[in-house]
Amino acid sequence: MAKRKRKKLAARRAAQQPVTETTLKGVIIAVTACAIFSLLGFAFIWVGIQEIAFTCRCSAEAPGLITEVTRKQEYQSGKRSKTLQYWATYSYEIGATGNTDVLVTAKRFTAKPLAAGQRITIRYNPDNPGEKYVKGYDDAGNVFCVIVGIVWVGFFALIAYCAISLHLREQAAKKQQSAV
Repeated sequence: MAKRKRKKLAARRAAQQPVTETTLKGVIIAVTACAIFSLLGFAFIWVGIQEIAFTCRCSAEAPGLITEVTRKQEYQSGKRSKTLQYWATYSYEIGATGNTDVLVTAKRFTAKPLAAGQRITIRYNPDNPGEKYVKGYDDAGNVFCVIVGIVWVGFFALIAYCAISLHLREQAAKKQQSAV
């Protein structure tokens, strides 16, 4: 008996609650917000493509040697935490020109240890030797940004699609009811 009363009461409450409808203004706001948030996803995609293009341009290799490794602790402003960074000075030769540069990396992001006397490979652009990276230590060519950007844009495109299709379904249902 109590179950029947609860069911009837729930049916009355459902009938009394107003049916929410999407308005054209609400759909426009939702789609605009999704478009704005999608711009961030497109920025991620653009950065990822730029990194991949940089990696493709750096097609020549040169052997290098780490000459010195310095460990520094960087305090972030306003925080008590500190970040441990390794500054590795390395030398390499491109043609007959000897070069020296510094590789800065954080321990938590580096899979390979850095040590003085360690041999490394430098990849550089043959047309512009100033464009270079240390193979295995820099994040050049990382496709992570592209993947995150595609997922981000896809997520907001799905939200916009759902908002538009829900509104169109409600409009079609209203037309059907008014025709009857």
